[in-house]
Amino acid sequence: MHIDGKFKLLSRIGGGSQGDVFIARNILSGTEVAIKLQHLESGRALEREYLVYKSLTGGPGIAHLCWFGTDSGHHTMAMDRLGPSLEDVLSQTGQKLVAEVVAHIGCQMVSCLEFIHTRDFIHHDIKPSNLLLGTGSNKDPIYLIDFGLAHVYRDHKTRRHIPYREHLPFVGTKSFASINSHLGLELSGRDDLEMLAYVLIYLLCGSLPWGDGSYSQTLQAKMDLDRSVFIPSEFFTFLDYARGLSFNTKPNYDYLRSLFMSLLGDHSMAYPDVFEKPRS
Repeated sequence: MHIDGKFKLLSRIGGGSQGDVFIARNILSGTEVAIKLQHLESGRALEREYLVYKSLTGGPGIAHLCWFGTDSGHHTMAMDRLGPSLEDVLSQTGQKLVAEVVAHIGCQMVSCLEFIHTRDFIHHDIKPSNLLLGTGSNKDPIYLIDFGLAHVYRDHKTRRHIPYREHLPFVGTKSFASINSHLGLELSGRDDLEMLAYVLIYLLCGSLPWGDGSYSQTLQAKMDLDRSVFIPSEFFTFLDYARGLSFNTKPNYDYLRSLFMSLLGDHSMAYPDVFEKPRS
């Protein structure tokens, strides 16, 4: 199957309720891209995701958008092909990551989220499978993908924050969702940061204390999170800071980066060797 006369689909690599993802080759340049397809009759979710990507073009940790259009009954979005996700890295190596590596990831993702938030969006679904490495010899930076659940939290023109609401449906992925999402509250920038905190703890420990429990069990475990786990205190400080923010307070991103920079010290972490230092 060819898309737009220049992209040849090679293999399916994933998918879900909002479409399928394929590796494709640009037959004109020979480069490989990732293509996401959604049937036209399935709605316009992919078109909305494209508009988010378009607004975020050029930002840190944002993949390059190659093309968007309709072809063969599908909405189609082509992007640069990226490397494996952090979930893939942990699954394939069976290893946790050292604190310096996770701090490096944390610094990058704080900057990525800061950029997304300044563009008036929240991501809503931060998790290891949505954090991807680059490809080839340049695996830096970490890329945040899948903006299918992204939401405008502030009016682009007036800069007015969305109102606080309650009794809303759950949004996100159970293991990494914020407490507010479990409680049915309107989400804001603080919730992206709380989700990132759970991701970083997961990368450090190789798992999360709540495992695959029910929604109510997961919520309770998050509220009762054991702080005796042997990981650097800066990661719990990050989590507590995110949880302590009010609904419409702008986070202090510089402070959050400084937490991770204190763990890095004078070490300059650069890929590709950053994931070659497993923690036993």
